[in-house]
Amino acid sequence: MAKSVTFGALTVSVFSFVTLWIAGMPLDQISKIMELSGTAITGIGLVIAWEKSAKRLPAYGQALLNAGHAVRAHIRGPSQPVPKDGSDTFTAVSDATVLKQDGFPPAAIIDEKVYRLLDAVNEIRRDLNRAQHRITDVATEPKLTQQEVDSAVSKALSTFKSDLEIHAVKDLTVAICGVVTTMAGIILSMI
Repeated sequence: MAKSVTFGALTVSVFSFVTLWIAGMPLDQISKIMELSGTAITGIGLVIAWEKSAKRLPAYGQALLNAGHAVRAHIRGPSQPVPKDGSDTFTAVSDATVLKQDGFPPAAIIDEKVYRLLDAVNEIRRDLNRAQHRITDVATEPKLTQQEVDSAVSKALSTFKSDLEIHAVKDLTVAICGVVTTMAGIILSMI
């Protein structure tokens, strides 16, 4: 995303400034516009980099939604639960099972639930058997030495560190583009 935003901002900036120059706008006004747009691009780039590193925009959005719900609830007033008539002879429970007046479901439903329970127990037994075989396989596999573990961890950490540095620079490319645009505007105003 940062690459497309950077390219788009740079393209729009250059096109806009060239168009203004061709249209006959004085260079001092173009330089002020460049400074202002460069500052805006820098701000957008810093917000993009901050959001990628902090991951807080969704939390702020959720907090804003919660505040909106609270304001709406305050305006409408407290909600009142609707009382239910207690004279029903049938009771609905989960899975849309209807209980008879004596409180027990029909026998067919009980048989079906017993078969489902047996299937679940058999599946758990199969999973436990697979886990036991895997445990014995792991126990018989050759062990790693401390030196092998240390070298693998240091290699993974160095790769992660270089990847992290590359992503940090990529996140700041939009902000860098904005700084360059601002600098070009300042230099243009000195001419």
